Amino acid sequence: MKTRTLTLVLLAATLPTSLAAQTSSNTSLEVDQVKMRVLHGDTFTEASVVLRFGADDLTIHSSNKGRAEILKRLPYASIESADYSARGADVPSVNLVGRSPQRRLIIRCADGVTTLRLPKSHQKRICRKLARHSGVPVKKAPYTSRGSFHWPAAI
Repeated sequence: MKTRTLTLVLLAATLPTSLAAQTSSNTSLEVDQVKMRVLHGDTFTEASVVLRFGADDLTIHSSNKGRAEILKRLPYASIESADYSARGADVPSVNLVGRSPQRRLIIRCADGVTTLRLPKSHQKRICRKLARHSGVPVKKAPYTSRGSFHWPAAI
């Protein structure tokens, strides 16, 4: 009887701290080593950014050490769709010229498209976190070969 009471007391003492740790890890996540496609004049370049998953939105910050400004804020409610492509797959018109396909996450909102290049170590975690917060499933983009050729039906 004493061991059951002691076990219940210990369980009750550790439960609030473990719940607090779980809720704090679910509400915010920060990921660096991400690149975002940015328009500079007539061309696109990639800027190093930091993703921060908040309670209501995903914010994309510049990775400047001195001044990390917010480049983009994506409220989860405004996200319409999200697709990712793994290495070796390709999303039409997303590749930079002369580069091989990378792990990309394309987030479509009402006000535009955000293209992110993700590190391999965080790709699955970022996709799961985005799907959980926004309620929009993150789908894998279809594979398209860069060198494929489709014969016309008339031949």
